[in-house]
Amino acid sequence: MTSARPTAQPPGRAKRLVLPLLAAVGVGAAIFAIFVLLPIFRDMRPLVVTLDNRSGAQLLSVELFLDGQESGYAYERKIPSGESRSIRPELEMQGAGALVLEAVDSEGRTYRDTVCGYTESLSGELTAVLGADGRMTVQGECR
Repeated sequence: MTSARPTAQPPGRAKRLVLPLLAAVGVGAAIFAIFVLLPIFRDMRPLVVTLDNRSGAQLLSVELFLDGQESGYAYERKIPSGESRSIRPELEMQGAGALVLEAVDSEGRTYRDTVCGYTESLSGELTAVLGADGRMTVQGECR
């Protein structure tokens, strides 16, 4: 008499399918995290302003404030010529507005410029370069 039991597959075949399947799921999850989740988390980070002092003089005071609003942030440390600092201003938004940076160097020059023209939330990354010619150039964007 013959039995009606199906023949079992060798156990090695199932193990050979699991490893490529797990690798494919891992690669898919990594791609999803890089292209979808990272930009979302980057937008939720607080604003970072990198101030690069190429003015030839030490910066004595740096202040960031929202134009037309009462909130302001003063960076307490001096910034020597040729160095840069990352500043995370602690400001409270009351509606929308422009973010202004004002710095004074040891030679008495004042640098003042709008670093973010219009924002409803203070997030993003900016780089402000203070040049020896008295100009400030801003790169990056805020959201």
